[in-house]
Amino acid sequence: MAARILPTSKAKTGKIHATAHAASSGLALQGDKKRATVRLLDGDLVNCDPIFPAEFAEHLVVATAPLIDAVKGIALVAERESAVRLTFSAGSVMVEAGSGDDAHASVVLDAAVCGEEQTIAANPAHLLDGLGALGAAAARIACAAPGNPAVLTGQSALVPARLARTMRRIGSSPQDV
Repeated sequence: MAARILPTSKAKTGKIHATAHAASSGLALQGDKKRATVRLLDGDLVNCDPIFPAEFAEHLVVATAPLIDAVKGIALVAERESAVRLTFSAGSVMVEAGSGDDAHASVVLDAAVCGEEQTIAANPAHLLDGLGALGAAAARIACAAPGNPAVLTGQSALVPARLARTMRRIGSSPQDV
């Protein structure tokens, strides 16, 4: 088992030592207080390509911060483990949860919508995780058809004027997108 010590680099809080293990296809990273080990696995990974279509019939672009706030607020009303629904329609997205005798909440946000009206549902915790990880002022949610997975990405293109006004109200610039 041969191990090779890689050059040490300076981090903000100290030094990080990296050790590569050729025999086990592993890498060990060790700092002052923590250690992480990574190992390559043999075998085939799951092919995710068939799950997500190459083209999407509908998508919407909405300011990320107001969408996060809406999902957080609505998740408080939603029953545990229930989904929030996002309904795309001309110029807006309605975020809602609850039905029947349950508590019900909804928020309508300005959005740039391309395609037909459609409703998708998502676990609020998973949606918030995805929105928080985007690091973009606007989120793009694309779907191929009802019942298919939706794809969430950060938007980095021109922002429609209506969405730009909303972004300015929340203190974000369209140029940040």
